[in-house]
Amino acid sequence: MEIIGTIKKINSAVQITPTFSKSEMVITTDEMYPQTILVEFAQSRAGLVDAFQVGQYVKVAINLRGREWQDPKTGEVKGTVGQGVKVRKIPNNLPANHPLKGHEGVAFITPEKIDKTTDIIKLLEEKRDKVFLLDEVG
Repeated sequence: MEIIGTIKKINSAVQITPTFSKSEMVITTDEMYPQTILVEFAQSRAGLVDAFQVGQYVKVAINLRGREWQDPKTGEVKGTVGQGVKVRKIPNNLPANHPLKGHEGVAFITPEKIDKTTDIIKLLEEKRDKVFLLDEVG
């Protein structure tokens, strides 16, 4: 599932327990009746939000997770959370002959491991068969 919209708020990664960390991104959707949706990035994906800023227009791939529970203080029944999978944007500095030239700024997903040391341009060129522009997905 995908959410398209503008980033309203970013909460950087926090360590919840010794084995669990998460970050959050609040997105206001781009539709007739805009929705404000909290997307949670957990564990190895917690750092993904650091590459983005409030006000940016993004497309985020999510897995919809949910379980119903009742808040013991208020009695309110709560549930579903959108859990972020991957979101990246094609960089603007692609060489003229790069296979993704013309797609700068478009978000993409990939099963390839990406961290702060990854050469994104090289990854996009060498692993083109494992990079999917979000415009192509769905």
